[in-house]
Amino acid sequence: MKDLNTILTSVNETMESIELTKIGATHTRTEQLEKLALCFHWLTEHRDKAHKDWMSFYFGSKGSSSAAKEREADMRCPELYTLRHLMTSVKLVIDSLRTSISANKNG
Repeated sequence: MKDLNTILTSVNETMESIELTKIGATHTRTEQLEKLALCFHWLTEHRDKAHKDWMSFYFGSKGSSSAAKEREADMRCPELYTLRHLMTSVKLVIDSLRTSISANKNG
């Protein structure tokens, strides 16, 4: 599994590159899309591991209610929340890149 800090650095660099790229630069946008898609895959691996850890904390909790168990698991595995929201953001950018590439290709 690729290091999470390496993935986050790659995502940030690609986002900055997207911000500076003209909308008509289809080849560059395709390369950016490919980089983000790979990052999304690696983030998925980290999210899956974090989810397994969260479930382990949840079912190993001494909490007396489901809410108490969830709070404990959330506190012991905060990266799950972060990864889920980061992945939603990356997915929106991937969708945006696909749309702009398609529009440039057809226009």
